[in-house]
Amino acid sequence: MVGCFRVMFVTTSFERSASHNELELFAADSATRMQAGERRIGHRPRRDLRLVGRDYWDPHRPAESAEWDDGILYLGCRDCIDGSPDKLTISAISENGFWGRWRNDQSGFAHVLDSHGQLAPDPAGYFCARRIK
Repeated sequence: MVGCFRVMFVTTSFERSASHNELELFAADSATRMQAGERRIGHRPRRDLRLVGRDYWDPHRPAESAEWDDGILYLGCRDCIDGSPDKLTISAISENGFWGRWRNDQSGFAHVLDSHGQLAPDPAGYFCARRIK
């Protein structure tokens, strides 16, 4: 799964929508893997960090972090309290990409509201990532 991918997200949890981003993944080196498991203030230890990278979802904003840890691909900051990362559960992997389900648990301060200003269900749906490099 090392490489560059175009990822398409389809939201199915409330208002149906689709979006896409670009994702770049690298193998985590041994030093990164060792540091990732350390316990410290403001840092959730990673259990089995395999891949790290960058998630480019908006060309006008800096890239967000991407981490594949313990079988889940996290897109966004896992240690921030203002928001929460998207969690991608991969169902299948091929030479051309990977696909599965995604969810955002809205565990931070930021939450999605529906068109009436009410708290919306956790954003969730399906995704597919196609290799572009």
